[in-house]
Amino acid sequence: MKNFYKLLGSITLALVLYSIAACGSDSDTDTDNSPGDNPNNTDTGPGNTPGDDSHNVAFKYDENEIKNKLGDNYWIIYEATEWKDGAITDTTFIEQRRTPEGFYWDYPRGEPPESGGFYIKNAGNYDWYIKNPEGGYFQYPGQLTEEEAESNMDTFAASLYMSWYTEYRSQLKSAGSEQVTGRDCEKYTYTLFSAIDDINLQETHTYSIDKATGACLKYTLELTGNAMKQDTYFEFVCTKFQMGGVSLPPYP
Repeated sequence: MKNFYKLLGSITLALVLYSIAACGSDSDTDTDNSPGDNPNNTDTGPGNTPGDDSHNVAFKYDENEIKNKLGDNYWIIYEATEWKDGAITDTTFIEQRRTPEGFYWDYPRGEPPESGGFYIKNAGNYDWYIKNPEGGYFQYPGQLTEEEAESNMDTFAASLYMSWYTEYRSQLKSAGSEQVTGRDCEKYTYTLFSAIDDINLQETHTYSIDKATGACLKYTLELTGNAMKQDTYFEFVCTKFQMGGVSLPPYP
């Protein structure tokens, strides 16, 4: 499972580099080097040929719009699971809540302060409570400004519901629709095949995007080919999505 979180970390880093606070690029702009961008790129997937952008799809929301649609009162939980050769090898949950009172996040596999904590509004700024690995929470010295708290939470959210689909957005193909945690989603896929001599790897990325907000509620990655010791499948799926009527858990 450690490799799963290294993978999540690498995707997170790519997203965090532009952070939601800066909003990255809008949905009409492509900033990656995917097969459709470089005619000399030899990576292809089903229906993907070097230099071919005919399969591109447009998205309704950029990160700013998603954030505005969610507002300041929501509760989202994701379950992250890894399979190898069809057997579950590990799973964990990631949670974030936002209310007018403050923010809460919980990521059991993270290192402090990413592993969990609260930002609690106090006289215009935010007190910061960090999860103690031995249990409970401790208050971090000083306060955060509203801008700092927002930026930190936006960065955390960038690895979750905001932007998972943007890395390959110029290569995504429509794959119908489905419901995730009772919400209607548009489904998109992207397949990348890479080969060097007799070593090959195929990546199949699938994203389910909430139609109402643009939030990514499900992401899967399937890795196959002789570059892998075992066929590997990762799933990151929303198990709770609530807007309105949300309160924070008890805090110190």
